[in-house]
Amino acid sequence: MVLADAVRAAGDTPAATKLAKESLGYGLARPDDRWEESVVAAYDRLAAGDAQDDLRGEYIASRERQFGERHPHVAFALSCFGKARLTAGDWPAAASYFSRSLDLQRAISGNDHPDVAAELALLAHATRAGGNAAEAARIATEAVAAWERRAGANHPGTLAALEVLVSARIQAGIREGVVESLKRLCAAESITDPARRARSLVQLAEVTAKSDKATATTSLHTAMKLPCWETTAVLSPFQRQRLAATAALASRVFNAIGDPVAGKEAVQKAHALVMELSDSIALHERIDTLAASPGKAAVDW
Repeated sequence: MVLADAVRAAGDTPAATKLAKESLGYGLARPDDRWEESVVAAYDRLAAGDAQDDLRGEYIASRERQFGERHPHVAFALSCFGKARLTAGDWPAAASYFSRSLDLQRAISGNDHPDVAAELALLAHATRAGGNAAEAARIATEAVAAWERRAGANHPGTLAALEVLVSARIQAGIREGVVESLKRLCAAESITDPARRARSLVQLAEVTAKSDKATATTSLHTAMKLPCWETTAVLSPFQRQRLAATAALASRVFNAIGDPVAGKEAVQKAHALVMELSDSIALHERIDTLAASPGKAAVDW
């Protein structure tokens, strides 16, 4: 499979496809979850590059033959394909894989397993990104409740699900509980990722800009001073896209509270983050649209 991925990168898709299909006949070894994620990513790249969606199905079928149809490894592989499609911006496919994984996880482990709670949050994320914010809010509410039952209010999984719920409610125009949830996220000590904290602070500024300009201003300036904006920060392409969306939203809110200088600086940060990404042209357009569209909810990239 490693050879197949290298051959694909070299431009010989037919040969790569042949190698990838051959590897499935041997029953791929599975040393750990990280290894499975890397192999799924390779199959996803090959399937996406040549529009061969059947490769993904063939991979799942091979895992079912190897481990059995109702096995956690199969559910994990489905989830990995969902994450790969989520990163690629293929929201319907991502939601489909997460839904299949969720159904399998429930069948294997019941409703109270942490993997079920995690899959609910991922499904809500993909559903919201696909534009169905109200349904995403419903799913995310279930995810938060599942995490709280299993691990408590301050567990990282609970807070990650709460982030999805907040974003879904903002996008759906549901303001109930949003400010309180955002303040909870901003104050949570278990969220150590500065990019996530920046996102919550900017969202808090967005929802308080009209009613409490002082809070919005403080939130924005705090967000833009976090270490995730430093040029030395190590970010994956997906993290760069999400942080660029945060900066574009910050630009919009800065302009709304009457600080166009800071707004210009924020949108420049957004553009700089995606400058070297493969789909930078489309991302630059998204940044400008989000930064200049008052009242339009931000959708994850």
